Amino acid sequence: MTKVWYQGGESYFDVTVELREGKIEWFQFTLRGKSISWQPHFSSLQTGGTNELYQDDLSFHPGSKLIENNQYQDRAFIELARSILETRAGEPLFDEMLELFEERN
Repeated sequence: MTKVWYQGGESYFDVTVELREGKIEWFQFTLRGKSISWQPHFSSLQTGGTNELYQDDLSFHPGSKLIENNQYQDRAFIELARSILETRAGEPLFDEMLELFEERN
């Protein structure tokens, strides 16, 4: 398993991907307290919220990020994430992530 982590230029923005034999096994996109996750057994992209914007002692450290899935997909956030990832279209890993947005919605 290989983990790739991209940290964005602003606080609370990162993309994490786990690869097994070059294929995405798990994917997570977080931005400003919102999250999108994908795993092969999910029927669609999962959206949710993070605790990153809370200022209590547990969430002060970025390694303590917790995600709570939404009951329904946040379609606006999915489209925002897709448009951000499209800025790196043409790079193999980003193209593979973008395919997940097409296949699972």
